[in-house]
This record gives sequence, structure tokens and C-alpha cells, in this order.
Amino acid sequence: MAAGDDLFDISVARPKPSRFQPSIKGRGKVKLEPTPSVPLATASAPLESESPSHAVKAEPLANLPTSNSAFFNGVDGDETETSSITMDVEEEDVVVKEFDVYINQSLDAHTKLYDMQYLLRPSWRPYEMDERCNEVRIKPKLSKFEIELSLNFDSDENYNKQVDDRLMITKQILSSSTSSLVNESAVGVIRGNQFHVNPLHAVVQFWPSMAHIDGQMGKHGDRQFEANSEPIEKKFGKSLSVSSNKGQDRQEDGNKVIEQIDSDERWVSLDYHASDSPTSCIYKERTLSQEKNCLSFAMNSSDYLYSYGLATSGYIKKTNGPSRRFLLTKPLEERLKQWLSEGSQVNRFNALLHLAPTESEEYVLEVLQHHAYLVQGLWVAKSYMLYDGFTAIFRDYILLQFNKNRSVSDSKLKVVKPDDVRKGLLKPLAIERPLFKDWKFKEDPDTSFIKHYPAIVREQQNAWLIREKEITESLPAGGRFVPGMLKNSANLRLSSKVSGFAEPGLHGGRSALEITGYGKTLAKGQEVLANAVVELLRLHKVLSLNSIIQGLQGKTNAALPEVESVTDQIAIKIHDVYVLKSLGKPALDQFRNVVIEYFIGKGRNTKVKKQEIKVATQYRLQRDVSDVDYGQVMNELCMSTGGSWVLKGGALK
Repeated sequence: MAAGDDLFDISVARPKPSRFQPSIKGRGKVKLEPTPSVPLATASAPLESESPSHAVKAEPLANLPTSNSAFFNGVDGDETETSSITMDVEEEDVVVKEFDVYINQSLDAHTKLYDMQYLLRPSWRPYEMDERCNEVRIKPKLSKFEIELSLNFDSDENYNKQVDDRLMITKQILSSSTSSLVNESAVGVIRGNQFHVNPLHAVVQFWPSMAHIDGQMGKHGDRQFEANSEPIEKKFGKSLSVSSNKGQDRQEDGNKVIEQIDSDERWVSLDYHASDSPTSCIYKERTLSQEKNCLSFAMNSSDYLYSYGLATSGYIKKTNGPSRRFLLTKPLEERLKQWLSEGSQVNRFNALLHLAPTESEEYVLEVLQHHAYLVQGLWVAKSYMLYDGFTAIFRDYILLQFNKNRSVSDSKLKVVKPDDVRKGLLKPLAIERPLFKDWKFKEDPDTSFIKHYPAIVREQQNAWLIREKEITESLPAGGRFVPGMLKNSANLRLSSKVSGFAEPGLHGGRSALEITGYGKTLAKGQEVLANAVVELLRLHKVLSLNSIIQGLQGKTNAALPEVESVTDQIAIKIHDVYVLKSLGKPALDQFRNVVIEYFIGKGRNTKVKKQEIKVATQYRLQRDVSDVDYGQVMNELCMSTGGSWVLKGGALK
């Protein structure tokens, strides 16, 4: 093997301990005289004045103090004392070495790699595999192992030769169980500046087999078990056995399948090779990847850490939205606006404070009230940040209901039509409960915020009381999209004042067509159809013509040519999909038009980099685009894949 192989260098291995390490008994006091050591420079003055040699009493293990436990881990007491002193000195955590990572998918086509753990044996007392191992066998389908070890018959102290022949044990068997705590594990090998990763087929844990005891118990234990099982059933009653029948049946079925596989599969005998044998050295070399192909790493650091954590624990949940590191580079108001519009719509105040580590809570609250409502003690993004027109009114109505009650019945929400719009607005805010025919707010009330900020809570509740009447009057009649119904929207904006701030985004009393300027080009009688198409495109952003027709089912009887004609007037066609011509925001529309024209000039599935869009914007508009505007437009029109942007497919979500 190579000289740089640190993992398999036998010369640096610790010497093998004796077969049975003697235990310390409290019969007498043994004095250990350690050799004098040179005083360390980092030691304090009182330590230097101590005598370099002292007596240590060896007491029973149960009476040893915790501080001396380092002795049994192979660490000298002086080293332990020194480490506790040096830990008080805080040092900068710096990168001391970098490794090239290599993935070795398998050792070969007929070899599987296992991690074998012997949980009942400490590191200083391993099984003497080289001397005692008689046979290793495996059932490959279940990854079930058995290791047969010989016993020392010559030991009068540890082996009773006077026992009955029927009870005499002539061998020790270790049986394996598959660990359920490790998921998608791998073993790493370091050589020089290379780190080779080898996926494991399974992690198996070995325990002494008690089959000989089970065999004796089987002769007498069944009758005793049956006798004990009857009073247990009488004690708990029939309801317990009935309620658990399904779970028991399901578990029993699974156990029967495993037992069937176990009984049908035969043991396969394996040859055992010592760790320093030539065969073992050959397989150790195979853990080093021979391929030098470089993989393109398109993930950012946060996505990489998330994917790594997901493989080792089942409770890690990825948070949508921009990363905290990216947000902290922006002013507080832009920071909160971007998080509320791109991240979670429902937030606890304590969680939002992580986005403002240097600002006071009062200042955070002042800025937050400009862009969020308080619902059940939780801060919810205002509707104008996410939607326009009727969709924003519908969402405000939904939030109004959740502000009153944590659970809202379907009958109260049916005013929001059509059904796909209602569900699209509810899913980020609540959980549907078909059994109760209602929707439940997705988060528990933040009682901590309600308790600590009663003045803010009262102010927000007063704002909801003023806003309630105007929201109700502004709803379209029967959920239909009728132009001119937002007669009170201007007043609605004024009613959402908090600390002198008026909520923007409801566009006065204009309809969706008036906002975007489409109504002037439509023929008479096409306004209702056009409004429905606009709302579909506002909700789904990018749609094909077939998806638009599918979304209009039940809302209009217009024929395909009429739908296509109206869509062409209010939307721009990019290859085979449609997007709105305008969002009603002139500054944002300028950059949006640059992006649309850029994709029209490219192929349908062309991947576009951020730098390309930046250069095109600088050339056309003679200015740079902000990250907020860039993210809003690109997420509307495209989906991110491998560090690039691709035009959305146009299907209904």
C-alpha cells in the first residue's frame, strides 16, 4: 500500500490489549507512581507550585469520580487537566486543509460494503476474530449475519466443565440486526489530500445469540405465556383488542413476510480474512476511487447542506425563499418585503427577528406593520405584495375570517370563486380538513407575542374592524368577475393604515382590465371573458392555450377561436405559452419586457444565466435591475434548474 495511506497504516495502530483486561477491585490500596512531567507553559501559577509526583489511589470502578473517567478512555489525567485549561482560550476557527472528494460507487460488481458494530464490547476489549472465528455466514436478502466463535475450554476460571452435557456450550454465535438509525450512510477514506466516499450497503449490529436459551424456554414457556395472556385480556377488556386489530394484523403480515423470506433463504458461508491479510489489503485499495472524472457542482452552499442533512435525519425541512445570508445584505425593509413575498406567508415574530439581528424589536415592528397583517398573533404578508385586483380582495376576505376564528367552514369561504382560486389562496395559509368540512389555520396562535405586545394587538384588531365592512362590500357578487365592482377599494386602502401608513396595491376602483390597459382594445361583450383570462394568468403566471381553456371550464361558453383571439389581445405569446402583457407596474414592466423579448429570441428550452439577463437589461434600459425585481420577474416566468433559468411549461398547477 502507499505510504500516505493514513487510514490503513498498520504501523501506527494501537497495540492489541490482553484477552481479558483485569478489573480493579477494592481489596487494597495500590499506589501508582507516575514519572515527573515537564510543566506546560499554558498552566496557571497554582499548578506550577504543585509537586510533580503524587500518589493516586485505585478505587472500585463504581466509586471513581467522573473527572478520572478519561483514564479509561486511554487519556492520561494530566492531559485531561491540560485540555480543560486550553479550552478556555477561544481561537479562530479556520480552514486548515482542503480535500478533493471522490465518489466510489462500489468496490466491484459482486462485493457489498457493510459497517459491522459490536455494541456490547468496548474498544479496549474486541472479539479476537483472528484466533476465534470459525465461520461467517450471511442471508443476503435480509443482510442477516452470523459469526461463529470458538470458546476456550481450557480456562478453569471462565468455563464450567462440570455442567450437564445438555447445557454445555461449545461455541459462541453473534447474530446481527440491521440498524434503523442510519439512512444512506457511507464510509470515508483519506489519503493525502483526497477524500474517497464509499456508500454502505447496510449497517449491522452484532449481539450474542441466545438461541440455546430460547430453545429451552420454548419447552416450558408457551404454557406459561398462555396462562398469563388470559387475565391480561380480561383486565383491559375487548375494546383494546378490537381497536388494535388493524395495526396488529398489518404488523403480523409484515412479520410473516420476513419470517417466510428468512425460512426460505439459505445461509451462504463466507471466508474470513484477517485485517492484515493480502486479500483484505486488496479490498482496502478498492475503496479508493480510480476514476478522475470531475462533476459539475451546480448547488449553492445552503442547498448542499440541506441535501446532506436530509440523508442523515428525517426531520429536517427545507424552507422556501431566499437565504438568510443573502437577505442580511439588504436594508431591513427590503429584507422583510422579499421574505414575505418569496418565503413563508405566515411567520412568528421571534422567527422574523433572525432577519434583523442588529435592529431593535420596536424598529422591526414599525417596518413590519407596513407589509404584514397580524392574524392570530402571527404576521401574514399583505395581499398587495402577492396579488392584484379581485384576487387580493379574496385573500383579504380569507384572512379576515381566520382573524376571527382559527377554523373556518367551507360554507363561509365559498364566496371566493372559482374553486381553484380559493384553494390556491388557502393552501399557503391553512390546512384543509375534509372530515370537518373546514380549513384550519396552519400555525398555532402566537400567544407569546399577544402577551408581550398588547398595544400592537389592539391596534391591529381595530384595523381589522374598520377593514371588515369594506372588504365585504368590495367582494364580487356571487364570486363573478364583474368590472367596476371595487367601488370601495380606495377607502379600503385608507382603512389599512397602521402607524400612519396606507396600504398600496388595490388600484382604486378599477377592474383588472382597466389596471393593465387591455379593456380599450376588446370588442363589446368580451370583457367578462377577458377578465377571466386575466385572473387565470395572474394566478398561474405562465399558461398554454390548452391550459387556459381548461381553466375557463364552467366560467364561459366561448368557443376556441374567441378564447384565442381575446388571449392574443391581453397576453404575449412566448413560443407555446402566454404571459400577461403588463402587471400594471411601469418600473417592473420595463425589466419584464426585456426578459420576455430575450426568451422570444431564444429556443423553447434554452437555459439562461443571470449574467445574460443583467447584460441585456443594461443594454436596453441603461441601468441595473435590483435583486428584488429580478427575483420577482424570473420566478414569475421561469423555473430554476442547475443554476440556470428555463421558461415554465405552461401547465395548470
